[in-house]
Amino acid sequence: MKHKSIYANIFTGAFFVDQLSKLLAVRYLAEADVPLLSFLSLSLSFNRAMSWGILNGVMHLSVATLHAVVLVLLGAFAYAQHRKGVFIVPEIMVLAGGFSNLFDRVYRDGVVDYLDFYVGAWHWPTFNVADMFVVLGFGMIFWRVLRHGNVGQS
Repeated sequence: MKHKSIYANIFTGAFFVDQLSKLLAVRYLAEADVPLLSFLSLSLSFNRAMSWGILNGVMHLSVATLHAVVLVLLGAFAYAQHRKGVFIVPEIMVLAGGFSNLFDRVYRDGVVDYLDFYVGAWHWPTFNVADMFVVLGFGMIFWRVLRHGNVGQS
C-alpha cells in the first residue's frame, strides 16, 4: 500500500511523543503547577470524561467503550479514504491522538492533561499533545473538504 510507512511513522511518532510527555507530566507535575508564561501553566489533571468534561459522571467503562467505537468508525473512514487514493495523514493524526488518549483511559483510569492556557481567572480546558494532533488532523480534514468539495478527492 502506498504511503504505508509514512502513516505508520506518523502514528507511532505522535503516540510516542504524547505518551512521553504524559509520563513526564505525571512524574514532575504531581506536586505543583509550573507557570511558564503569563497565559500558560503546566498543570496536571486526569480527565475521566470526554472532551471538555462531556459525559462527566458517566461510568468509566462506558466512556472508554464510546471512545473505542468512535476510533473504529474513524479507522474505517480512513481506510475507505485511503482506498480512494486520498493521502490520509490528517486521519492518521486524529487516530494517533485518539488511541493515545484511549490508552490513558484504559491504563491510567483517565486522560492525562497538563497544558493550561488562561487569561486572568478564565481557563481554557486543560489538554495534551494528543488533543493537539486530533484538532490539527480534523482541521486538515475540514480544509481538504473546503478545498475539494468532496472528501473522496485528493
